[in-house]
Amino acid sequence: MQIRVGYELIYDCPQQTPMVLMLNIHHTRANDIIVPDRMIAEPFVPVTSYRDGFGNWCRRLVAPKGRLRLSASRIGCQREGSILRLSGPPRPP
Repeated sequence: MQIRVGYELIYDCPQQTPMVLMLNIHHTRANDIIVPDRMIAEPFVPVTSYRDGFGNWCRRLVAPKGRLRLSASRIGCQREGSILRLSGPPRPP
């Protein structure tokens, strides 16, 4: 089964605002991604990606004063016998 997931986030910042975003699918599910996502920022802002101490992909940016729209879409697959969790706290390793 294929699953499309994504987001559209709109912020209205009263001043330049540093942000750390954790919006990626966990790296342990990387093989399930059929069409990878690319985060789009409107207006364009430089984005730095890194992995935190727990293995999560993080993105850091400085939102400009005013409106910022962030969006992405990806397609993944549900492997037979695997459990898909769409919400809730992460499970400890």
